[in-house]
Amino acid sequence: MTVQSVHEPELLGTAGTLLAHQEFFRGATGLLIHADNAMAGDIQNFIAAHHERQPCCLLLDVRMPGMSGLALFDLLVARGSLHTMPVIFLTGHADVPTAVDAVKRGAFDFCEKPFSDNALVDRIEQALAQSGERLAELRERSSLQERLRELTDRRIEIYEAIMPYPISASIKRFQSAFRIQGYQRQLELERTSLHAILPQAVIDDAATASAIEVATSFQCWRRLRHDQGLAVEPARAAIFALLEAMIARIGTP
Repeated sequence: MTVQSVHEPELLGTAGTLLAHQEFFRGATGLLIHADNAMAGDIQNFIAAHHERQPCCLLLDVRMPGMSGLALFDLLVARGSLHTMPVIFLTGHADVPTAVDAVKRGAFDFCEKPFSDNALVDRIEQALAQSGERLAELRERSSLQERLRELTDRRIEIYEAIMPYPISASIKRFQSAFRIQGYQRQLELERTSLHAILPQAVIDDAATASAIEVATSFQCWRRLRHDQGLAVEPARAAIFALLEAMIARIGTP
């Protein structure tokens, strides 16, 4: 496996292997790796060092010594690495059906030998751009998840302290316009503090924003603690699981 950083794209050898690094690759941002003689340990070490740290594109030859390109691709699929590490296959005519099948299973694209260097460069740039976009999305989701965890932990402390009163008050809530107004103000304050940490795109997604609001509400906490009889930590874990599921669907159709 060859990993190299250069200031300009280079063509190495008759196969036209392109190696490039970050901002020097015609404005693309990322690392291009050519797996020309890969061992399982090599790629596992590489993934550990680079996966989800910087945009990457992996060039694989369907037929190569050591671990085959398809075996390496299967390893990446199993590890869930294709989302942020797009794979481009280099293939001969006889291997085109195999490469097409790999694309159906998640590979970014394939280039049939002999290929146009310019065409390959274009696809690499597109793959690096996709990798960068997906990494940015993952980082934003991770940051949002951390912010929601912090907000939830603060609210849980408050919920635990006031638990007896809201349960008692909720019984009489609809007997008093004053209590209804107070309850509505409480909901508005909760919504305002939540929206302060949510990206605008999530706020604009009414279904997701409403689901997150419910998951972090006192009513959800009361249901878990009082109605289902969960202790604090299991109830906290349940809310975190709900939030993680909601965050995961952000940006999906």
